[in-house]
Amino acid sequence: MPADPSSHGRKQGSIGRGSGVQRGAAGQDPALDRDSGHRVVSLLKRLGEERGTTTLMVTHDPRILDMADRVVTMEDGRIVGDR
Repeated sequence: MPADPSSHGRKQGSIGRGSGVQRGAAGQDPALDRDSGHRVVSLLKRLGEERGTTTLMVTHDPRILDMADRVVTMEDGRIVGDR
């Protein structure tokens, strides 16, 4: 990484490093534009399928919900929806 990477570059780097973990990875939901967010979610989904693992995402961004196999909605610490 450069000595002074941009915020966006740091986010991409953390996603790249996290994708190398076999058992699991945790990361912050980066504030990405629509196209970048779609690419990140597609990458995570593809990696999960290739490795036979589950990807659990927690987000406030409804734009990626249509890419999920399952969506569990929570409100005030309680499950209020499961599709």
